[in-house]
This record gives sequence, C-alpha cells and structure tokens, in this order.
Amino acid sequence: MQFFLQFPLASLPAGFAARADGTLQLFYCSVDDGSCETWRAFSGTHLARLLSGPASAAAHPAGLAPFPVRSIESWSELIDYPHPEEHEELGLVYEYDFPKKRVSVSCPSLGVALRDLDIGLDVAEAIADAEQGDKLGGWPAWIQSVEYPACPDCGRTMDLVFQVDSENNIPHMFGDAGCGHITQCPDHPHVLAFAWACS
Repeated sequence: MQFFLQFPLASLPAGFAARADGTLQLFYCSVDDGSCETWRAFSGTHLARLLSGPASAAAHPAGLAPFPVRSIESWSELIDYPHPEEHEELGLVYEYDFPKKRVSVSCPSLGVALRDLDIGLDVAEAIADAEQGDKLGGWPAWIQSVEYPACPDCGRTMDLVFQVDSENNIPHMFGDAGCGHITQCPDHPHVLAFAWACS
C-alpha cells in the first residue's frame, strides 16, 4: 500500500475535538486499477489507523515510488456548511417545478419558507454547501449521495475526520476527480474508515 498521510492528533488545532491519542495514518492501494473496491469503506484496499506509543521510521517498500513529502505547516479555520445531499436529513424541504423552472424551499421546524424561486439560482448550494479540497473536520463534500459508513463494532454512523480530495495535496486521482473521507466512530475511536466517490 502507498503511504498517503499522517498527523499526530496532539498537533491538531484546539477547535478540533480529537477522540483519541496517537498518530492518524492512511495507506492506500498502490495499484488502484479498478480490479478491487478501493472506493468502499472497510474493503481491505486501504488502511486508516491510529498508532499509539513510540513510533519509529520504516523503510519504504522496494519498487514503490514514495509521494513527495508535504508538511502541514499550519491550519486555517473556515466555516463549513452541510452539502445539499444532507439538507433533507437536517429538515430542509425542496419542491421543484421543472416545467416552470421554479423551486420552493422550506424548513418547517423553523417556520421558514421561500417560494417560487428561479431554479437557475442553485438555491440548495446557495443555502449551504460543504467546502471542497483537503480539510480537517467539517462537513463532507459528497460527490454522489451521502455515504457515511457504519461502525462495524456498534453500527453507529461514523463522523468525518479528514477529507482527502483528488490531487489537492496528495498526487492521486480517485476515479474521475473523486473525493475521499477518513471517518471515525464516535464511540470507538480506534475504528477508522476511508472511502471515496467520483462523478
């Protein structure tokens, strides 16, 4: 497997509530030729893990060129919002009238409604959209549908830890300009997963 990234959880900004100690690492299939399910969480084609205790340097596998070294020098805070694919679960209702090219949006729990908007305004994206690119925490930028994995130990929905976008800081393309996500179980911090999707 190709070494993709690592960072010690103790080095993360105070605003990010790490659920464990140690160093998070991601390794990924060095071939990714479409013959195995590299996109699926827990497929065995990648390894997201937490290392605890003392660490030591390991030799890079022979015949596998390492990626150029890139270091995280600092973190920049940004305000992130849920991707439109998550709006319904959060209480937003969109009603589309495609023949008239109009859309209405409402949030019943807040008593808010916007009616008869131009469909060309991309209303869902204007209301809230997740940041793309590599990022720590926040909301996943889904390429297709919402795909949070379930923890194999307890079945709970796992939370985003780190988003890995195609050729952003790691020189790898996930399918056709895909985006990957490292997730973690809220109750079992040692359970980490990686999955990606593309258009």
